[in-house]
Amino acid sequence: MANFWICDGETSINLDLAALRTTGLDFQEKNPVQTSAEPFSGFEYGFKVVRPKKTKTALHLSGAGNAVTLDNYKKGAVPHQGKFNLKAVGIPIGITASDFSLGYDPERAKGGFYIAANVTILGKTVLFDAYPVVLDFDPTGLTMHIAEFKLSLSEELGSVLELRVGRPVSGTVVGSGSSRLICSPLTD
Repeated sequence: MANFWICDGETSINLDLAALRTTGLDFQEKNPVQTSAEPFSGFEYGFKVVRPKKTKTALHLSGAGNAVTLDNYKKGAVPHQGKFNLKAVGIPIGITASDFSLGYDPERAKGGFYIAANVTILGKTVLFDAYPVVLDFDPTGLTMHIAEFKLSLSEELGSVLELRVGRPVSGTVVGSGSSRLICSPLTD
């Protein structure tokens, strides 16, 4: 069994603006999205992976042949470049979500995958849970594809927005995503 870490690639996402608006969020009119990569076919926004500075904080995988499993002993994240400029009901200032990461935490619901970002007024916050995640690993090319997954509003962000819209919004499906990631053998 070999060990790998994710060091490059891209994640593309779609957001359902009508569903997003039901949660109390919307895009700002000026510069709503700053992407860093060409999105995959069928997706609106592409975000390039930023090579993690330390392999210890990267998402780790173990695999033999085409079978791959996440290293359940370590939480990890894959940083991405780009940002969204949002506005929320009842909050007079704009909200910027930047420095995205696709992360994994085995203790999270819905399979453990999530998308987090640095969010103005909230700090580092999980925005969306990503599920179901199906990992397709190519050990020869050292690539991993995560087929299309749903994005639902996280409990962390949903609990803040629920105060504004007056009803539960956590778990609302607001989009979808897909990732193509490049792996490197783990040597440390």
